[in-house]
Amino acid sequence: MQPLQVYTSPTPNGFKVSIFCEELKKAYPDFQVEYKEISLGKNEQKTESFLKINPNGRIPAMVDPNRNNFAVFESAAILLYLEKHYDPKHIFSWASTDPKADDLRSEALQVIFFAQ
Repeated sequence: MQPLQVYTSPTPNGFKVSIFCEELKKAYPDFQVEYKEISLGKNEQKTESFLKINPNGRIPAMVDPNRNNFAVFESAAILLYLEKHYDPKHIFSWASTDPKADDLRSEALQVIFFAQ
């Protein structure tokens, strides 16, 4: 597995994704991530190369080389992407056809989007 490329800065939104990536690293030894610091003071989030990853020009953003360099931006979208593609044992998520479990998932998503 190739390392995911996470473009971030030390901000609350940047920390959300970094924290989850670190938790995934602990749970799944094969999970790898490379952090690419974006200098907001130098306006690096507005460069042409970064805007190809996130047209909104904001951090965090992520590129997944394991899935044809698929790019994801917005904290909540990245968290959901990581949960879906990199939590196969459902340590941080769950797979269920139980309506009660679906309600719990909805509640968890509400917290994620509130944090967003």
